[in-house]
Order: sequence, then C-alpha cells, then structure tokens
Amino acid sequence: MERVARDFGLPSDWLNTVIGAQWDFGLPPGFVQEIEWREFGPLSVGFAGRQSILALKLAAAVDQGPKSVHLQDLIVLAPTPDELDRAGEWVLSQDESDQFPALVKGVKDYVQRALG
Repeated sequence: MERVARDFGLPSDWLNTVIGAQWDFGLPPGFVQEIEWREFGPLSVGFAGRQSILALKLAAAVDQGPKSVHLQDLIVLAPTPDELDRAGEWVLSQDESDQFPALVKGVKDYVQRALG
C-alpha cells in the first residue's frame, strides 16, 4: 500500500482498509462472485459489484449517521427500491439489537425520499 502511494503520488491513506475487517463478519451475498478484476500493469484491482457496494454503503450510513459521506454516496448511486431492499436484508443480518431495524428503515426511507 505504501509503495503504491509513493509510486503514484497518492496520500498515505489512499486505500480505505476499514472494510478489511468486514471479511471477518461476513460480506454481502455474492460479493466475491461480483468482483470485476482489472489489470493496471502489474497491479490487479478488484472492483466490488453494485449490489455489494449498495449493501456496504447502507451499513456504513446506518452506522455513521445522517451526515456521513456514505449516505450521500447512496443517494448518488440512486438505488432502485428493490436494490435498497436487497441491501437492507443483508444489513439487518449484521446487528441483532431491537433498535437496528428502525435505523435501517430510517436510512432507506431517507434515500428514497431524496430520490423522489
């Protein structure tokens, strides 16, 4: 990571490594199958699929609140109601607390209102 940053003139924190912890807790269904691999010289980069990104962004938006960049990302991605529901199913599996379903619903409703 540091070498890539140096070689390409990127900031040292160019890669968000927080998502790496999610491997331990479980990724959205189909995550691995949806990865699109691209080669940039000797560097292979895997891009997560749309449905996986939506699920991870929804989870992060619920976790970090209404001012998070993840909520804004969700709005820009303009998920369909069906995509948002599928993302929500996975997100709900990440937390068993009684309040969590209401938080997920609140974020989903906010995104749908923002999209009109």
